[in-house]
Amino acid sequence: MPGAFHRDDIGDIDLVWGNKHYGLKHIEKQRNKKGQDFNKLMEEITDVIEHGKIIDDEWDENMKVIVDETKKILIKLTWDDEKVENKNRNWLFNGYFKYEL
Repeated sequence: MPGAFHRDDIGDIDLVWGNKHYGLKHIEKQRNKKGQDFNKLMEEITDVIEHGKIIDDEWDENMKVIVDETKKILIKLTWDDEKVENKNRNWLFNGYFKYEL
């Protein structure tokens, strides 16, 4: 899903639907196995991306972290450590973590 999210400070963030091994389809499958609500997860991801603080990764110039008080999102300009063949160089949603307080 190209340009699924947009932030004025970094531009577009793409989501990859994927398959049973990666992407949103993989995440949906894993959440369903655990009895978790995939739609609620997507609302949380949207909220963090839209309102979270962006932190540059000090070891990888192709990665940024978007955080709020209890969650973090990883976005990258690479896919499996390969540069994305994309003139626009959109960011790719790459991971989601939620902390238990």
